[in-house]
Formats: sequence, C-alpha cells, structure tokens
Amino acid sequence: MNPGMQKKGLLFVIIILAIKVFLFPPFQLQLRSEEPRRAVISMEMIFSGNYIEPQIHGWDYYNKPPLFNWLVAIFMIVFQSFDEWVVRLPGLLSHLMLSLCIYFFARRYVASEIAVLSSLFYLTAGEILFYGSVIAGQIDLFFSLLVFIQLAYLFKALHKNDQYALYISYLFLALGIMTKGIPAIAFQVLTVIGWIIIKRLKWKDWMFAHHLMASMIPLGLIAIYFWVYHSHGGHSDVYLINLFYEAAQKSALETEGGTLMKSFIQFPGTFLKLLLPWTLLFLFFLNRSVRSHVFRSELALFSLVVITSNILLYWFSGYITSRYLFPFIPFLAIVAATAFNPTNKNLWLKYFYGFILLLVMIAPPGLIAFFITNKEANISHIWFKIFISMFVSTGVIIFFRKYPADRIFLAIFFILCLKWYSQWTYYPTRYADERINSLIAQIPILFQYSRGTAIHLLGKPEQHHIDISLGKWSLISRDFEDPMPLSYQLPYYIERRQQEVMQFHTELQPNRYYLVRKENIDAYDSDSYQVIYEFVDDWKRIPLNLIKT
Repeated sequence: MNPGMQKKGLLFVIIILAIKVFLFPPFQLQLRSEEPRRAVISMEMIFSGNYIEPQIHGWDYYNKPPLFNWLVAIFMIVFQSFDEWVVRLPGLLSHLMLSLCIYFFARRYVASEIAVLSSLFYLTAGEILFYGSVIAGQIDLFFSLLVFIQLAYLFKALHKNDQYALYISYLFLALGIMTKGIPAIAFQVLTVIGWIIIKRLKWKDWMFAHHLMASMIPLGLIAIYFWVYHSHGGHSDVYLINLFYEAAQKSALETEGGTLMKSFIQFPGTFLKLLLPWTLLFLFFLNRSVRSHVFRSELALFSLVVITSNILLYWFSGYITSRYLFPFIPFLAIVAATAFNPTNKNLWLKYFYGFILLLVMIAPPGLIAFFITNKEANISHIWFKIFISMFVSTGVIIFFRKYPADRIFLAIFFILCLKWYSQWTYYPTRYADERINSLIAQIPILFQYSRGTAIHLLGKPEQHHIDISLGKWSLISRDFEDPMPLSYQLPYYIERRQQEVMQFHTELQPNRYYLVRKENIDAYDSDSYQVIYEFVDDWKRIPLNLIKT
C-alpha cells in the first residue's frame, strides 16, 4: 500500500473513533462538579426570559460572566432538551473544534505532519480524554478554544506585524472575558510581555498604539454589557468587583503560606500530567539537537513563551484544579509535536514506544480483570469486548513492527481505544451506581411526595463580603447575599423535572413544598409546615427536609 494512502487511512480511522468516543458515549452520567451550576443558570435564563442577569434560584449570580451560559441556553433551545448530553455538547464541540483550529493554524508555520500531530496530541491529551470530556458541561473547554484563537491571532499579529490579526485577537479576548473574566486578560498581557522580552522587540515593532486601540474592543463590549445589566436593575458594581475578587482569591495575594507551599509542590505533577502520554516526549529536550530544532521554530518558541509567561500565575496559586490549566494544553501539544522526530535515533524514542507497547499488551488482561472483579456491574457482551480488545492489541503490535514510520499514529489510535475501553468499564459501573446511590435517586421520591407540584428552597441566605485590597489597604468593598448553598445537582434535576425555577425564599410562603436544611428548620413556626421526607445532600453530607406549608 502507498505510504501516503496508508497514513490517510489511519487518520480517517482515528477521526471516526474520536467522534465516537467524544460525542456518542454509551451512557450519560449525571452532571457533576461545576456542570449542574452552569446548567441551572442557563435553564433559569430560559424559564425567566432574563438573559442579561445570570441567576440561581432566582437570585443574581456574580461569580462568572454570562457568555458560556448563553451558549448552553442556545443548545437547550435548539434541541428542546435540558438533558445531560445537551449541557455537555458545547464543551465537547469546543474540544473538537480546537483540535481542528490547531491544525489549520499550525500548518501555516510548520510542516504538515507537525501540525497534524499537534492537533492529535491535543485531542488525545489524557487529562481531557479521561476527565475533561467526561465533565464537559463546565466552562473550561470552551474557554480554552477562545484563548487559543485569541493567542493564535496575537502570534500572527506579532510575527507578521499584522494589524487586522491584532484586532481579531482582542475581539476573542473580549469573548474570553465574557466567559471567565480576568484570566483571559492575563493570557494576553503576560504573553505580549514575554514575547517582547524573548524577541527583544523595539517600541515600534510590537505595535503599541494598535494594542491601545484594539483594547477598546473588549472595553467597549464589556461596558455595553454592564450598562445593559445595570439598566435592568442589576448591581453591576457588585458583579464587577466580585469578578476581580474571585480572581484574587485564587492568586498568591490572598493565599496563606501553608496552602501556597502545598500548591507549589503539587503543581509540577498536575501540570505535566495534562498532556500524558505525550508529555513523555519532552524527554527529547535532553537532546541538544532537539532543543535547537524547537527554538528555531517561531511557533514552538511562541508556545513556550505562552507557557512560561503565564505558568507562574497558576503555580503560585492557592487553589488550582487541572481544568484551570486546559488553555495550556494546545501549546504543550505544539511543543511536543515539534520536538518529536520519528527519524531521530534518540534512545528516549525507543523508551516512549516501549511504554506504548506495554499499555497495548496489558489492556486486554486489564479488561478481563475488571470484568471478573465487577460482576455486579451487569456489563453486556463481555466476551465480545474482550475479543475486540485482544484483536486491537494484536493489530497494533503487528503494525508497529511492519510500519515503523506510522508508530506515532498507531499510538494515538490506541490511546483513543483506551478511552473506548473506559466507556465499557467505568461508564456502566458508575451509571448503575448513580441510579441507586446518588441524588438522582431522590428526585422521583421528592416529586412523589409533592405530587408533581413544584419544589422550592428555603433557608438563610449566604452572606458575602468582598474586598479588593492592596496589602493592608482596602481599595473597594461590597456586601451581598446569595441563596443557601447545596449540591447543584439537586436544583438541576428538580428544575429539569418541574420545568420552572426552584425559587429561594427566606420566609415561608403558604401552599408550597420546600427543601430546607434540617439544622435550620427550628427557625420557622412548626405549626406552619409539615415535614414529609428527609434525606442527606451529598455535598458536605447535610441532612435536608422536604416540608409542605
């Protein structure tokens, strides 16, 4: 077979398998982490018709800007559904689109194969493949897409002195700010500073005046939004101050020394596992010729600048989770793909392929061991799945020996197969457990007791004091209240069932069904309500009562 056609055939199989594992999982697991909160805000926009003021339980929500919630709401309206797959679809499509963007952007500056590998390394980055894509209803995959496009056009502007690209970069900066706030600004500013330093650019070479004019785009769009927000009766001052406060809370400025030291020690491991197994290719940097090759590539150099200019902001953060680091993964992938050279007789290349072959060989026994030890999971077609895994592993080993030039693509194919295997094992096991041992199991019981009537939330509002300070000097502060916190899975599944907002009340209203914390129920007149059910919220294991007034 023609080597070119052979490689195209393998790429076609990789693309089909990627679409299958990302967009068509066998089960839709319940929303978790931040997913249900994003879903609730979007649902309440639809229920209330108020798309300007993000709300939870009918109260204003100040922690994130609204763009991602608008996107999720659009998908909900288009598909006429509030189901989990609709909530996750914008994030999953963002991931696939970013993979394509990496290829079409990179191929202008590097060899076609490096562009393809950059795209596929990102697509199959372990942290997203096995974690981020499972909880894709969060902001971070969409935000990563915006940040990459923003910085890609920034590179084009700085590399070719392209004014139009600079204005497009700032347009996507505006979208990034409207998605996640201050982090988008940090990526732009710190990357520009890093590039100026590394390239020793003169004043006229980095288009200072155009940067100032282009910055009017995000300033103007944000000013328009908050003017409209204020005209609708929203507290725009509280909203803006809290966005800055949220960013400061996660920085070293507002973090205790012990927490900061713990984060500092843990961060390198968290960062390096983002791109696994392709992170192992960074061992090639021990070779001087590889380092020289990477530094000669303007795109790889820019990617390194993005990483090194912004990483300290996260490294010295008091609170970090891997999804905050997703915007770094495309640039890590570009550097890894540039460092990779299949014709290089580097000893590390043999070790890398040896590691991949080890995964290939242990996958079938691993599946067999899982099926034997998890018989209660009631997984279907077990022997067929074992046969498929053995067939795939045998095929990969044979092709590894027969087509050494295509080993990296075979490795990518097999990593996607591991994701497929996880959908045979983790998904059905977790899905079966959720039907019995999670808050989902409580939803039909709650509505059985309420006889299908809407359920609302009762309690004491949470008090917040936000203070933007410089050392001991307070610059500006505000106070606000928001609803009593609880697991956001509850309002998501309750609102999805009742098709209306689960309103938060601080006082009893007649003829209502309420969820209320058991510890707070004595604050209300016992003659005004009847306790009809009790269960425990998974979040902090807090007992809740369902009451009828």
